Amino acid sequence: MTYTPRTNEAGIWNNPYWYSYTYNRGAQNYIWLPNCTTYAYGRSVEIAGGQIDRDTIMNGSMPNAANWFDAAVWPKSPGATDVRLGDIVVWGPGGGVGAAGHVAVVEAITDTHIYTSNSHYMVNGQTQSYPGLQAKRYFEYAEHPLDLTYYTRIYYYNQNGSVGPTYSAWSCPNLIGTIHNPYAESGPTPPEPPTGNTALLAVMLERRKRKWKHIIMTS
Repeated sequence: MTYTPRTNEAGIWNNPYWYSYTYNRGAQNYIWLPNCTTYAYGRSVEIAGGQIDRDTIMNGSMPNAANWFDAAVWPKSPGATDVRLGDIVVWGPGGGVGAAGHVAVVEAITDTHIYTSNSHYMVNGQTQSYPGLQAKRYFEYAEHPLDLTYYTRIYYYNQNGSVGPTYSAWSCPNLIGTIHNPYAESGPTPPEPPTGNTALLAVMLERRKRKWKHIIMTS
């Protein structure tokens, strides 16, 4: 079955894979997703078609993002040595990554870049630690070089419901590795995204492709 990437937030809100403790140890009574780990776990459950639960990936634990690689019982590879669709990418702190680390899910791989989906938990410099504090970046789609040491946001869905192509980039030099989702080759696809978001993302990606082509032709 062809892997279909999740490129936006369609179908996440109130989805049990993200919002039910049955599937996700990070699920809490928030309107928004609380952090990157809750998102990555929910997306992994979605890829698996609900065939896994909150205890599957890390044998009953839900540590900070930086500790996921060590805790995972799924197959895994250090660094960017074997990046696959559906992988959970794990970064340690450093560069633009905070002390708890960061995780994201691989959605697409080309000859020159890797694309991931993820979520963030920062609001005006404060971490979300209690109900009522909303996640600044509910959903992000990002582009990385093949070594996964840099992060460029190319699409976001914000806490106030706004969407945009506003680019933001930072280094993430301390890549720990990738955790392989064994269901990635056969899992169901996410729902079709809203037309407006699809068109917006298509335009952004096409612009970037043209930019890469120009760089290659003039280099």
